[in-house]
Amino acid sequence: MNKNSNLSEDLGQTSIDFFTKNRFFILIAFVTLGFLIRINYFPFHIPFEQDVLDFFEYAVKTKNLGMIPGDWFLANNGWSLFLATIFSFIHLDNFLDYVNLQRTISIIISVVTIVPVYFFCKKFFDEKIALIGGALFIFNPIIIDSSTIAGTHTIFIFTGILAFYFFLRDDLKSAYISFAILGILTVIRYEGLILLIPFTILYFIKFRNESKYFLKYIISLSFFLIIILPFSIIDLDNFGEDGLVSHIFSNLKHVDKHIIQEKYSGDDWTDDIEENVSSMFVVKGFENIFKFLGFGLFPVLLFLVPYGIFKIFKKIDQKKLFIIVISITLLIPAFYAYARDFQDIKFLLIMYPIFSLLSLYIIEKIHHKTTRTNTTNVILLFLILTSSIIILEIDKIDYEYERDSFTVANKVVEIADGYLVYSPESKYIKAAEAKYKWPDVLPNNKDGHVIRDKTLRFEIDFSENNLSWKYNLGEETLSSKTFETLYELFSSLEKEGLTHIIIDEDEDRAKFLSEAFLNPKKFPFLKEVYDSSSDQLSYNVKIFEINYNKLEYGI
Repeated sequence: MNKNSNLSEDLGQTSIDFFTKNRFFILIAFVTLGFLIRINYFPFHIPFEQDVLDFFEYAVKTKNLGMIPGDWFLANNGWSLFLATIFSFIHLDNFLDYVNLQRTISIIISVVTIVPVYFFCKKFFDEKIALIGGALFIFNPIIIDSSTIAGTHTIFIFTGILAFYFFLRDDLKSAYISFAILGILTVIRYEGLILLIPFTILYFIKFRNESKYFLKYIISLSFFLIIILPFSIIDLDNFGEDGLVSHIFSNLKHVDKHIIQEKYSGDDWTDDIEENVSSMFVVKGFENIFKFLGFGLFPVLLFLVPYGIFKIFKKIDQKKLFIIVISITLLIPAFYAYARDFQDIKFLLIMYPIFSLLSLYIIEKIHHKTTRTNTTNVILLFLILTSSIIILEIDKIDYEYERDSFTVANKVVEIADGYLVYSPESKYIKAAEAKYKWPDVLPNNKDGHVIRDKTLRFEIDFSENNLSWKYNLGEETLSSKTFETLYELFSSLEKEGLTHIIIDEDEDRAKFLSEAFLNPKKFPFLKEVYDSSSDQLSYNVKIFEINYNKLEYGI
């Protein structure tokens, strides 16, 4: 009995020595494997969409000008400015090369984030458990996916966890560093500004027994202000707003005007609610935040985090208080976004280092109940990796199809002045216009988003007895009246600028479009100018030019 016990103790000690003594090499292995996984799911030569395209174009314009653009008020431009600095030193040939470079920078930052995550977890647990915390982060499929999207959130997480780690250290110099990093975090995403409140409160709790602690707080605050003020002054000078407090107050005004006072906004789901708007707004926030928490924690974290939440509220010390207060603060902007019914996991991404930390409480409990910690860690790593790869494979996009969709979008931009929307593949039209204008950039609107300036975008409702259309170029949108026949509909579109119709095999398209795709001769006013099969694309689509002179003979 004693021999077996001694043998188990020896095995346990060996496992502890292995993970402790080899922690550097294990971290290198995690970084290498994390990078290889991200490269495997790297969407080469697929352009950016939505706000990521805004950040990219802003970075390119900053690089071209050699200074911050004075005619583009873009919130959260810290990531773009960082990219512009790198773009200035790396000279590439074309649009997609810089797109790939931005994604490469993003995944490098993502894998390197394991280092501060590891040290952050080590403030609460020993090395062998903290390593599992790093693995939970770097191999998380949502974190991997976010890194290939290459938006602001990857560098936001990296900067945030650095600020958290330095604040948790015991010396005042580290507190100064944490406030300076918090300033960088705020420039990257303005919601970082609200973290100044818990950082200030927690500073006074932590250092209240230090001599001249208030003066030292002023020094800490000065480091924060030194970072953010230059950018705010530039925005104030150019646009009359600081880009930080102004955006937070803008959101607060939105809540006051459209939620509390219940005034119609035109772009909120609450416009359709006639009463109890405030309570419905709150319910929607909780509904979505729990939905995305469940989705975001599945599968591994969903079983680990709840116990960690229970433990973090038990015997609260200063470090646990930090996690509680910071978590609540970070969830406030996420709750606001979900209350407005924005359907995206990205609002919770900054929480993933904390989710990784909370997961370690139950792993620590398992370690305490077994001497075979080496085997336990290997099993955990296997489960983490396996579940991550399975989810990534399930969610993997068809890269060839997406690249071919972008090829078609390039063709549309090249030959058309006005096109019929063919969602979802037409999502790449704006990126195709950006490529068309390269190395110049697209114009932007008052909200900071890039806009098309070459092609008119038409949407047509082909529903029976409800023929109607609307078009959009940049910010201008025009809707038509309802027409009784296709002839009347298309006759009205000639003077508005519709030149081409793009039709694919999607069975959900309008009957007229499906017929035109299968039997274009039936419609002599449609002249086929491109067939994707000629380029052997996986996306089967045809582009037709409208000959309005033959219109009356084709409908």
